[in-house]
Amino acid sequence: LGSVTKPWTAARIMQAVEAGRLGLDDAAHEWVDPVLRRMWNSSLEALWGKNSSIVTIRDLLGMTSGFADYDDAHLEALTLRYAGDDVGPFVYLTSAARQGWLHKGYVCAPRTCAAYSGANFVLLGLVLVNLDASVEWQDMNQRDVIPTALRHRYQHTSFLRLGRCAQYEHVAPQYAQAPLPGPLGRRHAVFLDMEQVSCLNGWTMGNIATSAMDLATFFYDLATMTGGGGFVNATSLAVMTDWHNLSDT
Repeated sequence: LGSVTKPWTAARIMQAVEAGRLGLDDAAHEWVDPVLRRMWNSSLEALWGKNSSIVTIRDLLGMTSGFADYDDAHLEALTLRYAGDDVGPFVYLTSAARQGWLHKGYVCAPRTCAAYSGANFVLLGLVLVNLDASVEWQDMNQRDVIPTALRHRYQHTSFLRLGRCAQYEHVAPQYAQAPLPGPLGRRHAVFLDMEQVSCLNGWTMGNIATSAMDLATFFYDLATMTGGGGFVNATSLAVMTDWHNLSDT
């Protein structure tokens, strides 16, 4: 179910804020750079330049970093062409960093607009890796966001990582429509069975596999169980539901 992953990632970030381990107004590079350097010999500045130094955790959560989104058409083609390969988080980040305003990876300067970008939530995933001291990004258990007392309510929720869909139990069949060249240069559409394709689909921003009931339960629990034992407290929920329109479409 793709981008429905993002609220779960946001909830886990807010849990860290509630625990005093992280501040919403902390500079993002302070949390992501140690992971970027260790895993990919990179940094937020190397990807997005000096302006990225003022981007905060709050900006990543609220889509106000100004960072462009990844090139969806390119990554879709990459996934279909190399079906057995997983497209990891750094590929999404480098794709986003090459897009947008003046080709420098920005839709706008930080905090001057609100523009939707999956890259923001990949970066929040790296923040969580830093907090958990995981050796590699794929080792992080995203189900840890579910409070222990509530885990029995989420028997049909997984966060898929490495490997093809066929490797995971109970993932429903799904198909992608892909244009392929045909006779006389004409293109025709075919439907590809995604069972033998990577099921990763955007770590911490798009890699959830869940049921309609589990998903409805998540939003219900998130919104109503703020007095203890739920995903977040009332203060966090108020921050999460302080709505602002996006500047883009």
